[in-house]
Amino acid sequence: MAKAFSTKDFGVIQEQYSFFETHSTEAAADVAAYDGVLRNLWSEKPRASSLRMLDFGCGPGGFTARFLQQLNFPREMLALSLVEPVDVYRETAVRQLSAYAVEEVHATATLPDVAEGRFDLILSNHVLYYVPALEDTVAGLLSKLSPGGVFLTSLAGSDNTLIQLWHASFEILGKRVPYNIREDLERVFAAIGVTPSRQKVHYTLEFADTDANRESLLRFLLSDYFEQLPRQTLLDLLNPFATAEGKVSMRMQHDQFCCQQP
Repeated sequence: MAKAFSTKDFGVIQEQYSFFETHSTEAAADVAAYDGVLRNLWSEKPRASSLRMLDFGCGPGGFTARFLQQLNFPREMLALSLVEPVDVYRETAVRQLSAYAVEEVHATATLPDVAEGRFDLILSNHVLYYVPALEDTVAGLLSKLSPGGVFLTSLAGSDNTLIQLWHASFEILGKRVPYNIREDLERVFAAIGVTPSRQKVHYTLEFADTDANRESLLRFLLSDYFEQLPRQTLLDLLNPFATAEGKVSMRMQHDQFCCQQP
């Protein structure tokens, strides 16, 4: 598979990324939904005494920390590996997550080779939008699952407001959306012969309606493409979500997928 996996540089939009995390309930909703899936799976058999976990695209580690807190893994059972291409995020994640694992956290910029070991749990939360070779990436992640191992991922599709904003923005540029969405992931699963379980996750995004806040959200979504588009035209895309109380408010959904090795 390709060595570098991200088609979007999150390093240049750290502030906007934080803005989205602060004003969205997405992370809390995802953690709760993942928790339900795993508790259901693991209730069917005794919990192993150790757990090798990989977070593919962990960012600065905030979501991973919430996930580990929710699942409440004993520190002595967890061996944690991280993949994150942005150096400052990877370094921050290692510092933040070291308290959750008894062994040293293993962190790399690319997916480790299968020869380096397999994982009981692989998490990739809202990351697969940005991999340039989606089928190779998904197949590579699944190949690294141990027998009985679980792969969890979330991705939004065309029924999500933010994805619709992508479509509207890139239509102005006369381009197709350069990122993957849920429908692309569904095609990949079908192509490689995998039938995951899935569930809808609902969340909200709400913030004070100012031009600066609108721009923060749109820069988070569009990164470098923001500068290629008429600023006011972009800001006006959020008009349908403006409320009488002076906020921009969205109610959205996306999909979580779960694949388990036999």
